[in-house]
Amino acid sequence: MGFFNWIFYIICGLFLFIFIFILKNKFKINNFQSMVFSLLFILIISGICSKYGFSKLNINIFLIFVFEMIFKIIYYSYFLEDDFFDKEENNVIYYVVLIILGYILNIYFINKASYIFLSSDDLRIVIWFIMLLFLYQFFKDNEFFKKVEVNNNKKILNDQRIYVSYARMKSIYNKDINYEKDINDILYSIMIFENYRRPKFLRNIDNFRYRFDGGVKRLGIMQVKTKKFISDLESIDIVYKKINKLYTKYTVKNKTDIKKIINDYDKEHSDEIIIIYDKISKF
Repeated sequence: MGFFNWIFYIICGLFLFIFIFILKNKFKINNFQSMVFSLLFILIISGICSKYGFSKLNINIFLIFVFEMIFKIIYYSYFLEDDFFDKEENNVIYYVVLIILGYILNIYFINKASYIFLSSDDLRIVIWFIMLLFLYQFFKDNEFFKKVEVNNNKKILNDQRIYVSYARMKSIYNKDINYEKDINDILYSIMIFENYRRPKFLRNIDNFRYRFDGGVKRLGIMQVKTKKFISDLESIDIVYKKINKLYTKYTVKNKTDIKKIINDYDKEHSDEIIIIYDKISKF
């Protein structure tokens, strides 16, 4: 690999670093999105190289990611005066995955393809994909479907499901949730509802994704918004502190005060949580 190739990879690495830096600061993209943009970047660069007769530059074009990482280490060390290798930042995992994906893309697609850019048939597939993505986004954000989802929550959370969930949760967290009965019941009500909306299997996927995405996520059995990784027990502790503060604020005397607490905690889903509370508070 010649001297010119190294210079080319270094310059492209710098351009990629600046490009991702702008996207993260202006559009607040997460690690997963920056990974997609990075892979798209080397596809475009390799396509330009192929078109204008510089195919030899594509042989190890994934090295652009290595140099982008070096520029980021320099930026962290000399400008932010921060630790690039801090586990909470997930930088190491991000670049290991990015470089591996870049290498696979380089070896099995870029180096084997005679033409990198899309043909008319490929373009048609992409257009259909974008249309389906748009429809998905539309239905996901549509208020009508949000209302349908809330109604379905009420139907599916029947007595048997609530009681079974309550018995299971209590057997698991009985030692950890040991406060006043009203607070215990509120915590279990929130837990049952959130566990129904986001079962353990999906939470495990969220935990895995967090390692790459970073940013604010809903984690733990209580689905707490957080910038750092938290366990199920930590999420319960965070919610307990919020509920306890509200409990003190309202100096609870009756069920109306309980409903105020639940409404203050989660106004959007308070009706569903109160339905659960009404059932389990009888025990």
